[in-house]
Amino acid sequence: MSSQEPYQNCNLIGDADPRTKDGQGYWVVVEPEDATAESDRLFAEGTFITGTAIAIKYGSRNSDAIPELKKLTFAKARARIALGLYDHGKEYLQEITSKTLRSEVKSVEDEYIQRWLLTGLLNIRKKNPLRYKLDSIDVGGFCGILGITEKQYLFNASILLEDGLINHGETNELTIENGGMYITSEGVKQLSFLTARRVELKGEARIRTEVAGNLEVEEEFKYDVAISFAGEDREIAEQLAKELESRDIEVFYDDFEQETLWGKNLYEHLDYVYGKASRYCIMLLSKHYAEKTWTNHERKSAQARAFRQRTEYILPIRIDNTKIPGLAETVGYISLKNTSVENIVDLIMKKLAALP
Repeated sequence: MSSQEPYQNCNLIGDADPRTKDGQGYWVVVEPEDATAESDRLFAEGTFITGTAIAIKYGSRNSDAIPELKKLTFAKARARIALGLYDHGKEYLQEITSKTLRSEVKSVEDEYIQRWLLTGLLNIRKKNPLRYKLDSIDVGGFCGILGITEKQYLFNASILLEDGLINHGETNELTIENGGMYITSEGVKQLSFLTARRVELKGEARIRTEVAGNLEVEEEFKYDVAISFAGEDREIAEQLAKELESRDIEVFYDDFEQETLWGKNLYEHLDYVYGKASRYCIMLLSKHYAEKTWTNHERKSAQARAFRQRTEYILPIRIDNTKIPGLAETVGYISLKNTSVENIVDLIMKKLAALP
């Protein structure tokens, strides 16, 4: 059954995800109060927990994790609204696995937490310049977005408070403990300094920023595109790789990486390339692609990434009409019979240019 609540001139509409198979998921769609069309949607917040993680956490794979997922997902959505940590129309998904469930909370630099606290509080002050001292953030949601503990949040909030960069809210009930705080003029100046310093440290690095899942990921992808292909189709893959390279697009093509691949554990390395290190994965689909062990490994890594990301990641190019296991026939593809390598690269450049 769906749930709905109002928050800061928005409607939050939540429901369990019926698409999940091994595990459970919950989504909250956020729309402005006056929304009239789906295109008005601000963003969607999701949380997914695998079946194995459910068994570890609750004692049985059949346990109901939805109430806890619902509470966490609504909290993150509220925090994301208040702090302005979203891009219009985007989906944010946090995946809880047995590995992340068992592991300690990851190390997050204090400056990183402080910067996002100041950024969010500045956003609140700009949105409500006459009553910002009476606003508050959802502490649980903020911690969920950044993937930190409440103790980490309180430590950094107290440092900002001592330095005079933030202050408790205007009434006694508003404190840093419950998120009732606001940014001061000194905090605005410090945030400008931290932002300028961050830009300087980046240099010319190409970094894509996503406030995604349970944290903001500042991810410098090693490749814009990774090409997955069977050896029999190498001639096409090489034409594509060279054309991409000639246009200054970072591409993973095995012949360009002979020194790097020499001596590597290829099973692990290719899982990294196709599952994490690239913005897009191009698959050259053919009867040879369907038969090969290594292409199946690459395909599974890419599909796992596509499932987590829930936006297009795999860009299929059909050499023939062979059905590829696990790849839905409804996925949009390009046929080499109807286009050229140059036209394909033109399309890839357009997709890369459209990324945030």
